[in-house]
Amino acid sequence: MKALAAFIIFFTFVHLNNCQEENTSNSRPKVVTPKTTFYGKVMNTTRRGQKYYAFTGIPYARSPIGHLRFMPPEPNDNMPPVFEATKNSPECIQWDNLLGRGVVGTEDCLYLNIYSNRIPEPPLYYNTQPIVVFLHAGTWSAGGGSSEIFNPDYLLESSIMVITINHRLGPFVLFHRAISLSGTAYSPHAIIRDPYENTKKLAQKLSCKTTTSNSLISCLKTLPPNKIAEVIPSLY
Repeated sequence: MKALAAFIIFFTFVHLNNCQEENTSNSRPKVVTPKTTFYGKVMNTTRRGQKYYAFTGIPYARSPIGHLRFMPPEPNDNMPPVFEATKNSPECIQWDNLLGRGVVGTEDCLYLNIYSNRIPEPPLYYNTQPIVVFLHAGTWSAGGGSSEIFNPDYLLESSIMVITINHRLGPFVLFHRAISLSGTAYSPHAIIRDPYENTKKLAQKLSCKTTTSNSLISCLKTLPPNKIAEVIPSLY
């Protein structure tokens, strides 16, 4: 998550102050960084109609495809000079058992969304708002960070900056540490007790050799993402 943390710090704490004075109620919100100018959109909360700024669908890391599958995310150094941060990003590839959609999403999914009811102007040189970075629910195997699912309205009415993210799900994560949040350690979905055995089980179902870790991972990296996602129901 180093790439994600670095991007959030860079975007929210350092360079929001570089917005020009044209960020008025009638203009498109803009954030200027040394490499990229981000254009967002003005929205309103559903309850009180309070205005806020949304910068959505921002890639916080390189696309985790090909040789980067299963690897730690790498910084995205290929941002264009101008980026339209106005669209929701797709979900990370997953087997959607909750809504019965089957395989949905894409492997190119490491995007984040930033919502704030104000954009600091000079001479303010850092962001003073409380910041909530929200990792969506879904037992590490489903869901997404889109505002269509998790609406930030209530927090924005309290002058809190909200950041939602997509993160890799299910077998595409290959977590090697237990992760728990707010008392979820007792949930059977909160941790993976034997991730290596789970990975071997996945590899066997996909006809990959499991003699060594290198051969196992190399084989899994060559498979289409949809083929991997299709066997997820048989792992549980």
